[in-house]
Amino acid sequence: MKFHKNQEEELSLNLAPLIDVVFLLLIFFMVTASFTQNTAMDLTLPEAQTGEQKTSLTKESSLNISVNALNEIQLMAGNTQFSIIAANETVKGLSNKIKLAVNQLKTDSPTIIIEADNSANHGKVIQLMDALSQLGIRKIQFAVVPVQP
Repeated sequence: MKFHKNQEEELSLNLAPLIDVVFLLLIFFMVTASFTQNTAMDLTLPEAQTGEQKTSLTKESSLNISVNALNEIQLMAGNTQFSIIAANETVKGLSNKIKLAVNQLKTDSPTIIIEADNSANHGKVIQLMDALSQLGIRKIQFAVVPVQP
């Protein structure tokens, strides 16, 4: 009787499926990263000699309010962008929308950062401050571009 020797198969790791999965993950992350949009308004901030760098406020405790040259207002609470508020919005309507944005924050005493364009209407900024005052918000900072001496 003739017996066959058991031939041991050489063990190997097939890397082709692993490489396919890695490439699929790479493509997925590249595609999802391209959908991120910069939703900030195009602003030209005023210059100030006494301007300071932004303080280290957390996004959870601050509300950024931008006023562009067309007097439109945009609210950013943390990473949440609210709709752009039209220039003809009343103080009461503005106050209601700010209140909704402030409720998204994780603090009872938020800091408001106003980024007003250099050519924004002074009356619109005062209207914005009036709406903040009606809500009892007192911590307000204005964003400026510091001038180097």
